[in-house]
Amino acid sequence: MAKVAHLKGPEKEGNREPVYFATHADYVEGLKDKLDTQAEATPTKAGLMSSADKSKLDSVENNYVPRTKPTAFSISTSEWTKNNSETSEFIYYADITVSGLTSNDYAEINFNRASQNIIVEANICASGETLSGKIRLFAEKIPTAVISGEYVITKGAV
Repeated sequence: MAKVAHLKGPEKEGNREPVYFATHADYVEGLKDKLDTQAEATPTKAGLMSSADKSKLDSVENNYVPRTKPTAFSISTSEWTKNNSETSEFIYYADITVSGLTSNDYAEINFNRASQNIIVEANICASGETLSGKIRLFAEKIPTAVISGEYVITKGAV
């Protein structure tokens, strides 16, 4: 930190106190010195963070579940199949092929705004099903036009 000494202070005669000032670089250098002397935190010993915070951070890192980037899809009217064994109102289904997908994965489907009226008219189920290599969507009626959107997969989330 730089020091400027013997500047005139308040309006008292003979008051010559040292005045200190610091620059941004002085603060950064001071922080760097402190960080260099701090130990890394462990779940049992505090360091740059508390041991409790280190445990929480390790838990987050160890439980991270990867997600894919959004992937576009579209389903034409001819891709819907009637499931004669289905007993619910959702008697039609369509599959979206997804390489590497398993029944343990979770699929988040976001339909394009342009498809919303078609989805409502066909009463497409709000939830689908993940199967080996595909996402299955269900509907009460076959949609009257192509529906499109994006999906995101969370691996091993189910």
